[in-house]
Amino acid sequence: MAAMEREVELEHRALEASTALARTQRIADERTAKASELEQKMALLEVECANLNQELQDMEARARRGQKKPPEETNQMIQMQMWQEEVERARQGQRDAEGKLSSLEAEVQKMRVEMAAMKRDAEHYSRQEHMELEKRYRELTDLLYYKQTQLETMASEKAAAEFQLEKELKRLQEAQVEAERSRVSRRASASWEEDAEMKALEPLPLYHRHMVGATMQLQKAAKLLDSGAVRATKFLWRYPTARVILLFYLVFVHLFLMYLLHRLQAQADDFSAREVAESMGLANTNLP
Repeated sequence: MAAMEREVELEHRALEASTALARTQRIADERTAKASELEQKMALLEVECANLNQELQDMEARARRGQKKPPEETNQMIQMQMWQEEVERARQGQRDAEGKLSSLEAEVQKMRVEMAAMKRDAEHYSRQEHMELEKRYRELTDLLYYKQTQLETMASEKAAAEFQLEKELKRLQEAQVEAERSRVSRRASASWEEDAEMKALEPLPLYHRHMVGATMQLQKAAKLLDSGAVRATKFLWRYPTARVILLFYLVFVHLFLMYLLHRLQAQADDFSAREVAESMGLANTNLP
């Protein structure tokens, strides 16, 4: 589950990185297009400035040629004034064009610096993100390998446990079948022995039959006592606390019996002494 979450997080980060890189590339392309457009404008302004300079030079040459001629007519003076005004306008246009050109050059230089910084940032960001993604990929690969190893170990342990369980179940079934067979054989042998004993007792006299029957009952009682003793021994072997309790019980019974025997022996001694005294006439207080 943690591996899947980390994989989703890595995919999300990779998507964000690719989106940021695409956005940076798009901005860089826009700035490049704008810089190209400004360069074209600069080229046009340079051409226009060159044309204005050429016109200015032509007008100045015309003005000089006009000044060399004697001013004969008023029209020529007016034309000279118009040429001078055009020269001034051309100079003003040249100055404006030069100002625009310098501002455009400054803007282009600024955009070039910004584009270089953006390229460096994009390369650094992409390199750092790539290194982080490689690191996360290695961590995820190691985690996946560890989980796969754990899964294989658990699968092998499960297979071993299932094999052991099947083996134990097979042993249990075999033990149950063997116990059932032994029980059936014991019942059959017991019934056969009883039938054989009854058949053997038929030709005997009645007294001997009773004696043999009592012997058989005694044997059964002995077998029952033996089985009970075996069960009690197994119980005591299985539970140590019961053994301790039985030991204390036997010690208590032994001490109690010794106490009873001591009291009874004392009473018997007193009684025998009294009888001896009575028989010898020592117990009669009326004697002189």
